[in-house]
Amino acid sequence: AIEDFEWDHEAWSRETGTERHPSMHYETAEDAHTPEEIVARCAERFACLADDCILFKWTTGPHLAIAIKVMELQGFRYVTNLVWNKQRSGNARGPGYWFTGEHEIVLVGVRGKAVPPATAHFRSSFSAPVGAHSEKPDNLHEIIELHWPNTPKVEFNARRARPGWAVWGNQAPAAQVQPIVAETLPLPPKPPASRPRAEALADGLDIPAFLRRTAQPSGLKA
Repeated sequence: AIEDFEWDHEAWSRETGTERHPSMHYETAEDAHTPEEIVARCAERFACLADDCILFKWTTGPHLAIAIKVMELQGFRYVTNLVWNKQRSGNARGPGYWFTGEHEIVLVGVRGKAVPPATAHFRSSFSAPVGAHSEKPDNLHEIIELHWPNTPKVEFNARRARPGWAVWGNQAPAAQVQPIVAETLPLPPKPPASRPRAEALADGLDIPAFLRRTAQPSGLKA
């Protein structure tokens, strides 16, 4: 599962300091800031996940500590992380207080009998262009599809459909979800809110043919 939680960032002022706030683009979790509140907000959507599951949770530097705690309360053991280095046009910079935000983090957590890939094909960071606000590149999807080609997959707060994936979120194109996945992986009601093909991720690695994706995911529980 991939999750891009609707983090609510603190602003200097809700009246005058939100011109670049995420809430200007989608509804954020203004009612959920503590780990317990966030877990409760996500409980219904997470109900579709299997006991044996791998969670890839997007987070930012300011939310890193709380994101790890949330993952643990959701029953996942943190194991590692992946970093997206954001490529911006010209000299553009991201927002921030201590430092401008030039990267985002993917926390990886496991529960049950989920196991890591037999071989580590990818680096722990990748570079990809920045898209629309909060839009994520496809690199993470490609990593997951290569390592777990036949495992059912779901993305929370998805922006677009992708073959073999069930999607959930206010901006998710639910009508395009493959029927076999949607039927086997029932998702909670559409929420009140939510959430580009980038450079090749394998970094020139010669990936054996037997590890390449050759079939659509089967209709098993995620």
